[in-house]
Order: sequence, then C-alpha cells, then structure tokens
Amino acid sequence: MRRIVFKLLLLTIVFVSQVRSQNATKAWAKKKADIFFLADCSGSIWIVDYRTQLNFIANLVSEMDIGPDATRVGVGLYSETMTVYIPLNNTMTKAQLMQAIEAAPFYAGNGYISR
Repeated sequence: MRRIVFKLLLLTIVFVSQVRSQNATKAWAKKKADIFFLADCSGSIWIVDYRTQLNFIANLVSEMDIGPDATRVGVGLYSETMTVYIPLNNTMTKAQLMQAIEAAPFYAGNGYISR
C-alpha cells in the first residue's frame, strides 16, 4: 500500500513540475535576449552525454523566437581550448540553428576549461 501511495505521489510531483516548467518556458521564450551556450565536448564525458547536451540546447532553442530583433543564440565548445562554434551574430533561421547545434563536433580532447 505504501509503495502505491509513494508511486502516485511521485507521479503527481513529476506531472506538476512538468506543467510548471512548460509555463515558465513560455514566459521566457518570448523575451529578447543574447544567450550563449557552452558545451563540454572533451574526453571528460561520453559521446552519448555530449549528444544529450546538444539535444537539451536544441530543445530550448525550439521554444525561442530566434532572430536579430528577437533572441540571438550562440554556442561554444570546449575541449583542449574553447571554440566559438556558432557566434551570437549568426544569421541562421531557427531550423538551421537547431540543425547546426545537433551537428556540433565532438573533439574528445582534454578538458582544459582554464584555457
């Protein structure tokens, strides 16, 4: 009985948090901003986790109004050094931006974040 109650409580918490996070996303997604994401593409993480990072970034971008007079998004990658992969002043459409994010290379070098 306790397990069933616990599972129901857990499912309720997950559902409520998802609804709240969706509403919060809608509130900030329409604001004008410059957002620069930095993704770890070093050998410190597995490639599947790297792809999870990229999917997370692309999913956030999918909720935003992208454009020079709306939200501008840039992406940096770090491994041995930090590389600007997509500059903030890019002229990509939302679809192009999401595709470029998901295609970001995995360098797998040492993770020197101090460089």
